[in-house]
Formats: sequence, structure tokens, C-alpha cells
Amino acid sequence: MSNYSLATQQRLEGLTQGFIAGGMDPATAANQALAVIDRIVRRESYVMAYNDGFWIVGLVLIGCIAVIWLADKVKSPGGASGAH
Repeated sequence: MSNYSLATQQRLEGLTQGFIAGGMDPATAANQALAVIDRIVRRESYVMAYNDGFWIVGLVLIGCIAVIWLADKVKSPGGASGAH
């Protein structure tokens, strides 16, 4: 996301014009448009970070399952087959 990209400038202009049409002065409308874009970017970044967290937890769990699956069975000390 960049302030210089065409899509961002068009989105900001559209939001600003919408706020001006709603009765705001141009300076307040521009600030409000920036605030809306800021909230959208933050929300999307939180969703992406949450998704990355799930990937990490999933990979750790798969790694743990692989370690347990490949581990040797533990034999009881003394070789007794029954418990007394």
C-alpha cells in the first residue's frame, strides 16, 4: 500500500468526495478518508497475522506428531510384563 499508487489515490478521492457530499468540509473529509483507509489496512493486517499464527501452530503440531510417530517405544524397567 502506497500513497502514490493510483488505486489508493482513487479510493481516497472517492471517499473524500463521499464525505463532502455528506456535508463535511474538504479538510475534514480528507482526514476522515485517510482514517477509513487506515482502519481497513489495520483490519486486513490483523487478519493476515492471525492466519500466519494458525500456520505456525499447525506446523508445530505436525512436527510434534512426526516426532511422536517416529519415536521408539519406551520399555518398562526390569522387563516385567505385569504390574504388582
